[in-house]
Amino acid sequence: IYVGPNSTINATGRGLAGGTTIPDWGTPMSANGTGEGGGKIPICRHPYVPWWVEGEKYCYCGAGGGGAGHWGKGGDGGNSSTGPDPYCNDKDNTPHYGGDGGDSYENNATLEDISVAYPGSGGACGAWGQVANGHIYEGGAGGDGGGVIILDAPIINISGKVTVDGEDGHYSNDQDRADDSAGGGGGGGSGGTILIKGGKVTIIGTLSARGGNGANGA
Repeated sequence: IYVGPNSTINATGRGLAGGTTIPDWGTPMSANGTGEGGGKIPICRHPYVPWWVEGEKYCYCGAGGGGAGHWGKGGDGGNSSTGPDPYCNDKDNTPHYGGDGGDSYENNATLEDISVAYPGSGGACGAWGQVANGHIYEGGAGGDGGGVIILDAPIINISGKVTVDGEDGHYSNDQDRADDSAGGGGGGGSGGTILIKGGKVTIIGTLSARGGNGANGA
């Protein structure tokens, strides 16, 4: 196998899917990222309910979705502050925490057992934004995780790039989001797996399995 200086084997975003909006217009919901290390959505608590009381309320707080984990834990989503709102019942600017980063999980793949060559997990969708002008604003989708690339040959020479990066999270007006969306940004997907086995392996190029960046909220 020869990967030339100007060549790339690219499995960026070819892993597990990031979380998106759940289509239930009666309740503003977003989905966690998929996979064992999927990022978590923000859970916005009613400001009058203490943290130890059951019954968390998901509201229109605009906080960021958590990033996905793989070898390490994913980064937590960004916090937000919302003003008075009939859905969150905030008296004033109340801080809301972003979603938790996804858990780390083992990846002990070998060429003899590629069943544990895990792809990257997906980042979480951001929280919806507050209602304004009769519109409900969706959060940005989470980035997809990186895929899996397996190279198995007697001679492997990599002068170019092999990448299994996770995707960046989406800004809250990306793709099908409202142009003036006030939702939180999506969490980044985690990097995937590159598995190499050869009698002679030469690497002067680049191997990359980075996690994606979380997106900013609107």
